[in-house]
Amino acid sequence: MAEARGARRPPHIDLPNTPYFVSSRTHESRRLFVGAEAEAACSELRAIREQYGFLLLAFAFMPDHAHFVIVPAADSTLSRTMQLIKGRISRRINDLLGAEGTMWQQGFYDKIVQTREQLNAFIEYTHKNPVEAGLVQRGEQYAFSSADGSCMVDYRRFFDEARV
Repeated sequence: MAEARGARRPPHIDLPNTPYFVSSRTHESRRLFVGAEAEAACSELRAIREQYGFLLLAFAFMPDHAHFVIVPAADSTLSRTMQLIKGRISRRINDLLGAEGTMWQQGFYDKIVQTREQLNAFIEYTHKNPVEAGLVQRGEQYAFSSADGSCMVDYRRFFDEARV
């Protein structure tokens, strides 16, 4: 009889031209995304988006986790996109802290967005997360998210390109 292994996560489903709501926690829920580290994570996320061409519809870096609403590039998958995001942000934060090793928990939670209403609800949830956590009174006050409207270009592009 084969030795039992830990439960395997189901594979992430990849649908073309589809937005995903994604959440990922830091390793051991460490509070890493504060101050300069959170600023660096935002900057790195934007650079990765520019380089790899996925659409970034919303994001928020909370102290111990992050939320993203993304549409992977046509030639990529959700898993590959998240590997790029988590890997590059890990390297950037570790460089800043003079550290090495694991920064994120393994894997990520994702939900396929099925309607415009659901998409808007996930974006709203992402932007309200800092408010609900008591970090700010209004989402737009939180410097480490897209609540300032910085992802509206990609949001409009998603609908302009008839992706729905």
